[in-house]
Amino acid sequence: MKKGKQTLVMVLLLVLMPQTIWGSDEGAKSNALLIDNVHVYENMDKSYQKGYTPIVKRGVATLVLPLIAAEPESIGQDQIRVTFQLGDPASAPFQFKNYDKTVKLKSHSVNNDRDKTDSYLVETDIPLIAEPVAGRYPVVITASGQWVDGTPFSQDFSLYVTIQDGVNPSITPTPEPTLEEEMDAEPASEAASASPVETEELPKSQAKILLESCLIDPSPVMSGEEFRISATFRNTSETQSLDNVKITVTGESADIIPMGDVTGGFYFKKIANQETVTLDLKMKTAANVKAEPHKIKFAIEYEGDKATAYTAAEEAVLQIAQPVRLQFDEPQIAKEVNAGDTLSVSLNVMNLGLSMVHNVRMSVEAKGLLPEETAFIGNIESGAAKKGDLYVFVNTLATGSETAESEDKYGTTKGKVILLYEDEYQKEYREEFEFSTKINPPVILTEEEPKEEKETNQGQWWISILAVAGMIAVIVSMRTYARRRQERIRRQEEEPDDFRL
Repeated sequence: MKKGKQTLVMVLLLVLMPQTIWGSDEGAKSNALLIDNVHVYENMDKSYQKGYTPIVKRGVATLVLPLIAAEPESIGQDQIRVTFQLGDPASAPFQFKNYDKTVKLKSHSVNNDRDKTDSYLVETDIPLIAEPVAGRYPVVITASGQWVDGTPFSQDFSLYVTIQDGVNPSITPTPEPTLEEEMDAEPASEAASASPVETEELPKSQAKILLESCLIDPSPVMSGEEFRISATFRNTSETQSLDNVKITVTGESADIIPMGDVTGGFYFKKIANQETVTLDLKMKTAANVKAEPHKIKFAIEYEGDKATAYTAAEEAVLQIAQPVRLQFDEPQIAKEVNAGDTLSVSLNVMNLGLSMVHNVRMSVEAKGLLPEETAFIGNIESGAAKKGDLYVFVNTLATGSETAESEDKYGTTKGKVILLYEDEYQKEYREEFEFSTKINPPVILTEEEPKEEKETNQGQWWISILAVAGMIAVIVSMRTYARRRQERIRRQEEEPDDFRL
């Protein structure tokens, strides 16, 4: 079999396997170690959570596995023991030897030396055999140590190594003929010997095109307005170029459309390996589009090796905002007030926009006027209205000096009612209503005035009682007189002679 140069592309798919713990019968404990999936260590191109892929160079795979304690100070020692299980030596593509080691807890530089973090960093170079068979092979890394109470623990982490461009396992290699077979073999004809030997060419991996960056200006985009997109795409293949590349840009819905003569389609004849192309276009949003994140979609068509057609799709997030439209009645404040009074300031707010207005609040700023607190009106839905009420205490103008002259304490003060609110993206807006009012001295009632008023009220009360009593007496007298007169008339009729004497 003809030996050719083979490219090994190794992808580690990290799967955390169940933990095995040896200890007392008091019950199983939780995992002692976790994978640090946030930081980027040396010999890593990205973190685990962003799809870390190991570096493969010159037939050697570098495996990086950063481990951290699940709970602070839960591990009794500052080191762990790691062992490697590479699978069956008859079929695994690795060169078998002892890779076991002790790993100590150390501080490591991460994120391109910008930060430092403490971890148990397992880093091992595993050489590959000359002609590995394409396939997926497990590597089990066992980390063992002790809990803080001395109980031992052991935890397995399984890594799967995928070889994509190795020897095709479906093709059985032709065995080398023995000496006897070569002597017994018939000589080949001239035509057969002259014909070239055809060999099956292994398929190449698909070349990928990715959206590397997308700049949207402005951001967020106001509904009904235009915005510009600058999107950069990269051919990620190290060996293949992309031909006949067509990129179509559309909005998530009909509310987002391209502007001008450009319909959203862009054509590139060729994108070389590891090269980028950038497309620029203008788009516009509808006036009634919702104030929320929307998507810009990129549909990609291209040809790879041997004119093989591929398709791909990418997306970018577009933030859309609705213009804020608030209408409010101007608050009415008296032209003159007295020191010591309490004013009630009211403000009606109506939301005429299409999106909710958040955290609406009202305050008053003026010399000599002391509001109790900021009036919180709250959120106002589209088409709704709310009222804010604020109580303001009237002080004097010279609040900081007790010896100030009276003419400095009272007079005209100027101020403003302030309305604050926010849109869907926490952008704050401010409205102001200016006013002026005159602060007069307080109205103070003397002690004599209430006394006189009280005496006057008491006199009026007795007069009313006497008047009522007099009326009652007159009525009683009249009724008594009437009864006596009737009695006398009756007697005269019964005994007339007596009355004549």
